[in-house]
Amino acid sequence: FRSAKVDLGSCDAETFECILRDTVGSDYDPVFEIVILVHNAGSLGALNYLANIQDLNAINKFYQLNVSSVIPLTSVFLKIIRGFSTKPKIFVVNISSLCALSPTKSLSLYCSAKAARDMLFKNLALEEGDAIRVLNYAPGPLDNDMQDELRALCEDPEVKEMFTKMKETNQLLPVKTSVEKLILILKENKFESGKHIDFYDY
Repeated sequence: FRSAKVDLGSCDAETFECILRDTVGSDYDPVFEIVILVHNAGSLGALNYLANIQDLNAINKFYQLNVSSVIPLTSVFLKIIRGFSTKPKIFVVNISSLCALSPTKSLSLYCSAKAARDMLFKNLALEEGDAIRVLNYAPGPLDNDMQDELRALCEDPEVKEMFTKMKETNQLLPVKTSVEKLILILKENKFESGKHIDFYDY
């Protein structure tokens, strides 16, 4: 087992390649039947109405982490995996959100980033055809630190109240429950490549 701690918001393709080759191990040609790249890193960004968001540096940093970084990381990942002498089955999973499909007040940055990522990976599925399997998976409303941040800082009172009530009435999903659903979807492998699938759709 190997791991690496990096700031995705400041990495370039060369850095990603060094990290991934070190993680895989450069001293051997690994034999894998399946490899899965899961794009889960992300942030909420400014939880304000769009009319109140003005810091261009903060906006650029948000999109660098949440959108731009997934492109070279995916590209380098595919390059390395395709260099193996064995040819494993490749899955690329983008952790999406209902917000990729539906606008939500005071979540304009988050919604736009999720929508952009969905489209990036739909394009990847179109370009790669049967060579890889691509999934945009929306894990549902999770009971996690991101939800805590959302309830504390969301500018829109109705959205804040909605998520607060979901927490109080135990409507938020345990992370483990959603991960198990994702694993089931990948194991059954019946989805259309590039499709957006919500936890509650399957």
